[in-house]
Amino acid sequence: IFGKRPNLPLPIPVSRITFAGPIHYTSAIDYTPHLSMIMANRLQHLIDLASEQNYARTRMEVIFVMHGPISDEDNTHWTEMAQKYVRDLKYLFPLGQFHIVSLRDDADQPTRDEATKILRHFVSDARDKGGVALVLPFLLSKGGIEMGVLKRLEGLEYVWKGEMILPDPLFPTMILNLL
Repeated sequence: IFGKRPNLPLPIPVSRITFAGPIHYTSAIDYTPHLSMIMANRLQHLIDLASEQNYARTRMEVIFVMHGPISDEDNTHWTEMAQKYVRDLKYLFPLGQFHIVSLRDDADQPTRDEATKILRHFVSDARDKGGVALVLPFLLSKGGIEMGVLKRLEGLEYVWKGEMILPDPLFPTMILNLL
């Protein structure tokens, strides 16, 4: 967007945005209980799929996967925010373990590789313990990042539905409450 990543492969044709006025960046969507409810709905779908495969709730491990920033300092802040969502999900769904993985998609290759290693470890570890990983993407919308998650998990068994935050009927209410 705005020429920040000019060589980014996109699944659909996109035109460059030209804008004459100043652009002001704001913070990403910070913690809000409305978003916790959206994530809870997404997690319930994953739990239902895992239950259909006869996994007990205590054997389900949630992998909360987010895009993540470039710098380590920013990643610490993102992870702290993600912990608030995970806290809400733990309260609503007493499952096995919960893990947070920041993909760090825009960081350098060694950082992305380390994130992939962590993601694969959590998913493999759940299976090794006789359980299953529920991969819960904390991503705003489809557009390519989700395909990167699937590529990183090639060859592993896990539960994935591919539902992002959008579209969701709760999202407009959340935005209005943030104004």
